[in-house]
Amino acid sequence: MEPIALNDSVAKFLKPKIITRGLELNGYAASELLKTHPYIVILNQYGHPQGLFTPESASEYDLSLTELNLQPLPAIAAQTTVKEFLDRLCQYDYSASIWAVVDRRNQYLGVIEVLPLIRSVAKALNNQSLRQFINLIEQLPFPVLICDLNYEVMGGNKLWQQEFTGYIDSWHGDRLVKSKYRTWQINQSALTGDLLGFRMAIAQDISAQKDLAQELSDQNADLVRLNRIKDEFIACISHELKTPLTSVIGMASLLGKESIGGLNDRQKRYINMIYQNGKHLTFMIDNVMDLAKAETGQLELYPEVMSINEICQQSILKTQKLLHQDQSLTKTASLHICLDIDPRVESVVADSIRVQQMLINLLTNAIKFTEIPPQIKLSVQMWEGWIAISVSDRGIGIPQDKQHLIFQKFQQLENILTRKYDGVGLGLVLTRHLARLHGGDVTFVSQVGKGSEFTILLPPSPPSFLGLPEQIRVSPSQFSSQLVLVVENIPEDIDHLISVLMGLGYQVVVARSGTEALEKARKLQPSLIFLNPNLPILSGWDVLSL
Repeated sequence: MEPIALNDSVAKFLKPKIITRGLELNGYAASELLKTHPYIVILNQYGHPQGLFTPESASEYDLSLTELNLQPLPAIAAQTTVKEFLDRLCQYDYSASIWAVVDRRNQYLGVIEVLPLIRSVAKALNNQSLRQFINLIEQLPFPVLICDLNYEVMGGNKLWQQEFTGYIDSWHGDRLVKSKYRTWQINQSALTGDLLGFRMAIAQDISAQKDLAQELSDQNADLVRLNRIKDEFIACISHELKTPLTSVIGMASLLGKESIGGLNDRQKRYINMIYQNGKHLTFMIDNVMDLAKAETGQLELYPEVMSINEICQQSILKTQKLLHQDQSLTKTASLHICLDIDPRVESVVADSIRVQQMLINLLTNAIKFTEIPPQIKLSVQMWEGWIAISVSDRGIGIPQDKQHLIFQKFQQLENILTRKYDGVGLGLVLTRHLARLHGGDVTFVSQVGKGSEFTILLPPSPPSFLGLPEQIRVSPSQFSSQLVLVVENIPEDIDHLISVLMGLGYQVVVARSGTEALEKARKLQPSLIFLNPNLPILSGWDVLSL
């Protein structure tokens, strides 16, 4: 190719001896021509370029060209300059290596092969902008390389040569490489201006980050093993505790009925305390055992069609009975739980025992952390294809800096109002596990001094993997979605968004971390997501791409 200048016309650099044919050519004849030519330019009856016939264009050679898969052949006007052509290359979506050159009437004049043209441009710039740029990168404190669009190396600074000579034979875009005892992240970017058509690669030493990631990976593996051992221990010790505890409760019940002799008032009181605390301890052990089973995949559900009103009424009665057994909660004497069920929600397909367990956990928490008299509301409504069962209170609320701990095991929020209540902090963790086993989830909103609202979201019918008959399934697609997911870790912004969105008639679910956002977005399929990019551990940008 002759010497080149950026203001030259592209027509000056047409490739000679390129064979052309019309659309009447069949695949067999075209394949014969390909034995002596790398490709064929196909023109229509007006002499306008239609595409390229290449060896990849067809596998059945008896087809006509109109039925074959011709490769795209973009066109450029003959008066276009080389610099304008390079600009056009950067804007064109398809990575075409051959372009047709046409006159003002779109008549075919010839083709330009892109890579030879760019190499000529690079050679022309070697004595001008490119050489000046290579001199500039010598001053940079990290390895830098310059190459053309075909990744042919044009130059690099001394640091690049010191680190990668003998270790990188060729470079093909962003990647990780090892050099001596270091790990490098190589990122590339296209250059503009006089250096259009070139790429710059910059190497960043990430050895420390790589070592840290490996160390954290090893630690995570150790944590997984420890968690498995811990879960097995908890399941075993819980079983061993429950066996003698059953005997204690049975003996206390027998003594309380005075079957083997009379008791005075003081003895009756003591026996009653043994019995009630034994029942309470049994309840906590059951939660521990259920949680261990849920985390190890051993907890099974037995779904059935159940009445929403009936399951709520039973949960309220069992909660009242359980709390009356707790001598520390004297306020239960005036306990009233308000029940509000949307008449459109009559039934749900779920495990009735586990749904009661979830509701009892939420109701007991609400009562414990609400001042006298407790004001508790249990409501059920349809949330755009999801059945939402909410338990709200006007209690102490959850501090903003503690809300991320709510679904962690063995957590009780440390302050003078909550520390006086017993429990091992497993109720909410187990509730979320049970909701997710049903194909749903749990979300909450809370303000200090104003109360909390926890919402269990259940599908009208459980996931298909539970093996439920198709005739009693309900498809969430029957409902239009007005469910919004707010992914935010700043409490003030959460409160503001909830207020605005609910005022517009939307139902709102909150996620306070990137991992929680991924789970809820994939499971609940909201119509809209408000996503803060500055999230801990897994950023909002990572959530967006995933």
